[in-house]
Amino acid sequence: MSTRAVYTFKDSLNTFHVYKHWDGHPSGAAHFIEKSLKLTGELTRFEADEFGASFIVANKSGGGDVRLSRSYEDYRNLGYRYEISFKDQSLYVVAYQRLGGEPPFFDDDKDIEYEIIFSGSLNKFKRFALAERE
Repeated sequence: MSTRAVYTFKDSLNTFHVYKHWDGHPSGAAHFIEKSLKLTGELTRFEADEFGASFIVANKSGGGDVRLSRSYEDYRNLGYRYEISFKDQSLYVVAYQRLGGEPPFFDDDKDIEYEIIFSGSLNKFKRFALAERE
């Protein structure tokens, strides 16, 4: 089963959401965010719309794979969600995991809760993701 995730890109003015259909566990997320960073070049500032667009371009591999979303709440079958912003001159990631493990494909009658499993810089998130994969 695919591990679905929503990536939320936030700056001081805007918030944008992108759904990714597969590989949403932390090591996949770290890889996708890193690929996006390669398109933006050196970050002297962070604009949520630009980074969200880079994420889509860097990571879309086929139909239905990556899409814009109004909110992570539009998807009831997520395993993870991520918030990406800019703090202390670097990318900052907050990772959430759905409580109760991988969801069934349709789960409309239950409240969905997430817990924070990581909060910190992208470099620290990459180390966290690698350690969790092992």
